Amino acid sequence: MRWRKLTFTSDRMRYLLAVLMAGGRGKRLRPITYKTPKPLLKINGKLLLEYALNSLLEAGIRSYQIIVCLRYKPNAFQDFLEEERLNYFIGSSNYCVKNLYEIIDTEPAKHILVVPTDVIQPKDVIRDSIEVYRKYKPDCLFHARGKYYRVREVKSISTLKPTTSLSIWRRRALEKVRDEVSEKFEYSDLAILFLKHNLNVFYFYTPHKILEIDTIDDLKRVKKIMGDGNEKMLFATSL
Repeated sequence: MRWRKLTFTSDRMRYLLAVLMAGGRGKRLRPITYKTPKPLLKINGKLLLEYALNSLLEAGIRSYQIIVCLRYKPNAFQDFLEEERLNYFIGSSNYCVKNLYEIIDTEPAKHILVVPTDVIQPKDVIRDSIEVYRKYKPDCLFHARGKYYRVREVKSISTLKPTTSLSIWRRRALEKVRDEVSEKFEYSDLAILFLKHNLNVFYFYTPHKILEIDTIDDLKRVKKIMGDGNEKMLFATSL
């Protein structure tokens, strides 16, 4: 792992680490991803990883607060990481939660923002989610798309719903459940564990347009959307 000392200069972002999850194998995008990792696929001339990074930077996250979590073909990322001067971590697991715990073992952040690199989302999603997290102070916050802006506390496991967007986690809560986290945990499993320990889990819904790239059909659809000149509209401020 390459690492530079973290220093936090903004009260709004203090003690926050942003993790770009870029280690997936992209199995549903094969054969394309046999040679090229999913985050390095291009749409409208830009890497998926680049879209995620730009949204973070435009939301006010500093580059020294960002770490890219790698797993599949990590050497393929070398040129981009060097050009952007980004910190990176090569995880030991194919599961994001396991790698997340490995990351927090190496750094001092109290709050961890997890951003997928196979989702194109505007900076407002990140900015607004951070503001909601600061206001309500949950142990975990998931962003999800909805018809309007709404914050909901999860009261029971049955109301948990999968989300492909970002999430924010409080370090002390992650440490509290560490001994019960298994190798193959997903974020939804971690949220269930939080609820069992009476930790607060919130959903933040916004009407922002979010584009997920999970299959070859998704890739074709998103390329068409972005190629039709809708990129500026997608990333326009919605508030």
